[in-house]
Amino acid sequence: MSLLTLAKRRLLDPVRTRSLWVMLALFALVFGLMGYLGGSNSMLDTATQSVAIMAFLLPLVALSYSYDAIAGPRESGSLRVLLSYPFTRREVVLGTLVGRIAVVTLGVLAGVLAAIVATVAFGGSLDLVAFGIVLAVSTLFAAVMVAIGVGISASVATTNAAVLTAFGSYLLYFAFWDLLPTLGRYVLNGFAFPTGPPPEWVLIWSQLNPITAYRAVAEAVLAQPPTGAVYHTAWFAIVVLGAWFVLTIGIGLVRFDRADL
Repeated sequence: MSLLTLAKRRLLDPVRTRSLWVMLALFALVFGLMGYLGGSNSMLDTATQSVAIMAFLLPLVALSYSYDAIAGPRESGSLRVLLSYPFTRREVVLGTLVGRIAVVTLGVLAGVLAAIVATVAFGGSLDLVAFGIVLAVSTLFAAVMVAIGVGISASVATTNAAVLTAFGSYLLYFAFWDLLPTLGRYVLNGFAFPTGPPPEWVLIWSQLNPITAYRAVAEAVLAQPPTGAVYHTAWFAIVVLGAWFVLTIGIGLVRFDRADL
């Protein structure tokens, strides 16, 4: 009951500040536009394009709604008041996680529904199965990104540290992930750029990115599943997403439990 109470509170926080309505409007506008483009252009696969937009937008929204969920109250001192009630630290973290996943999932739902309505309204062909896949996989991805944000928030003491870590991680996933093996190979090669095809561990590293894993799952289910190495399969990508969820929230739980508040 304590966990559900905290989850409900974390769900209602964005409602009170009206930020939830801004997020819902953003998703509805962006994906409604995508539905309009899909309805007016039969060559555009709206479901596949929705995955590409989710891969960019969803991590930003998820991290924005989770990076200060624990670090903020901890810095202001209100977390001590909350913990004076019969709530454990573990319940605070998990309740925050569940509540913020619910918040971001509402955005995903609003986006998919807006894309469906706009596609139909502007005469496009509607594939409800494809949109159902986008909704399911994007909800899983939202949960993973919220877990990363909440794990970061539970691991640090200030909102400044939380925002730097959270959005630094976004830049890492989106822009710099694939550069790290190149940098490592450059150093190991005597500060000279290596030649020839990359080794297999570089290809595996690329698939460990949560954004890449999300796109791999969605594309494998929406289109023909890829053949070849196991690290290109949808199951491998699902395991990667599950590992990000468990490890990040697990680290946050351990660090928060040991923190001096």
